[in-house]
Amino acid sequence: MKKFLIFFILTVLFFPAISQNEIYLARKDTVIKFYKIKIKKAELKYTVKKKDRRYKSMLTDEVDYVKMYGNIYGVSDKYFLKIDKKFFENDTSKHAAIDACKHYNMYKKAAKGTFWTSFVAGPAFGLIPAIIITKKSPLEINLNMPDNSYKNSKLYQETYKLQAKRIKNSKVWESYGNGLLMDLELASAVIALSYFGLYLATTAF
Repeated sequence: MKKFLIFFILTVLFFPAISQNEIYLARKDTVIKFYKIKIKKAELKYTVKKKDRRYKSMLTDEVDYVKMYGNIYGVSDKYFLKIDKKFFENDTSKHAAIDACKHYNMYKKAAKGTFWTSFVAGPAFGLIPAIIITKKSPLEINLNMPDNSYKNSKLYQETYKLQAKRIKNSKVWESYGNGLLMDLELASAVIALSYFGLYLATTAF
């Protein structure tokens, strides 16, 4: 009875999350199941086995968005980027959000700078670039907006910019958190080695 109860609880907790991992083609309304793709929920990264490169090209070229864990994510070169559900209330804003996930990638320098500041100078100093960068919208020159039939729409442009800012901000704060984590790991290692050295010193006599 106890084993059955544990099994039932685990099924209730994990089955809904697994069942929601459907990859949709937004324009064709067709479901494709990519069995070769490994999804890491914490990092929202996906990896494809080397022998199945064709799945990666199918994912980046044909798949527009992913429904996963009750949220909607756009597909970039290696990330699933969260999209606000309100953007899917309108066809134009939906395409703008999807395009931003596919084409906007100029957040990388800002994210790297924040990571190294947080890691080398410390979390307090790392907050400075993180706050400054996330307050500003991406520059027009960095948007990399594709040339399509929606481009002249004001709603498309505004939504694209909003989604691009959301991507940039999430990656900057993710980088700040990674720098902070590295700092904590380094500090923990130093403390552990100090205690170990102290232990050896005290037991040597």
